[in-house]
Amino acid sequence: MARISAKENVLNYLELFSPVKKLGQHFITDNNVIKRSVELANIDLDSEVTILEIGPGPGVLTQELIRTGANIIAIELDKNAIKYLNQLFAEEIQSGKLEIIEGDALAVEWPDQITHIVSNIPYQISSPLLRKIESCSTKLRQIILLLQDEFASRLLGGNSSSNIGPLSLMTSLSWNVTKDLKISPKAFLPPPKIHSRIVNMERKDRLKEIVSTPIFQNNDLPTPYFDLIRKICRHCFNNRRKKIRNTLQKFGGVNNFSPESWNKIFSTLADKKYEKYLGENWLDKRPEEFEIREWVILSSIISKLSSRM
Repeated sequence: MARISAKENVLNYLELFSPVKKLGQHFITDNNVIKRSVELANIDLDSEVTILEIGPGPGVLTQELIRTGANIIAIELDKNAIKYLNQLFAEEIQSGKLEIIEGDALAVEWPDQITHIVSNIPYQISSPLLRKIESCSTKLRQIILLLQDEFASRLLGGNSSSNIGPLSLMTSLSWNVTKDLKISPKAFLPPPKIHSRIVNMERKDRLKEIVSTPIFQNNDLPTPYFDLIRKICRHCFNNRRKKIRNTLQKFGGVNNFSPESWNKIFSTLADKKYEKYLGENWLDKRPEEFEIREWVILSSIISKLSSRM
């Protein structure tokens, strides 16, 4: 296809179809934002690269991704957008450089071969999308997303205790997350009511790093399941102003422990000997005072104690 500007492409699309509000459609029209997203992906064709784009809409980002020479897989739910993409990229689809999958990106199975995700996603699917990414193949090594600016701050956690939560903590176990360009609503058609942010996520196995430390190796602590860490973390943050002691005491029912078993585990956790793992008076801390390392250690101890029940 002949290259056209993002704004021209979006305007052409909007002459044919109206944006679907329930799908959260806001189409990027700023070529600089698109180029920056692709630049951050750092596509190296010396290795096998397959990029997943979620919600391509009229294909403004798709066009730049194709120009990298990588194989592109796009998942789109909107039938009008699919029709438009099939016409716009007929040659690329015919050659196999672009594959379009019709469906909900949260529901369809993602191809195993994807190495990158580069997308301007609907804001309302940000959290469930990140949960789906948790179960992705380890071949996936980099993610570039255009997110709501406030959500991006929550994803990073940062210095503000209000931004620290299960989202940032669990993401940090598998990804190194950095913020890039802040984007004005004027860069979209139709414009959203909030600012957006490009976020770069690069694969990093923090869980493996944590369980490789002496505290695990010297004390026969098992590697906890990712799901257990998430459950404990989320349960405690549901009452983030309460001390960990008060919330953790009720965790047994969340993880299907019998009341008797969980009471024994919780009583054991209160033993002073666990302060060498989790810090002095750790039960009197609030969830935001725990770093991801402490959540992993706590989950490991609970896993070990439960195996004895």
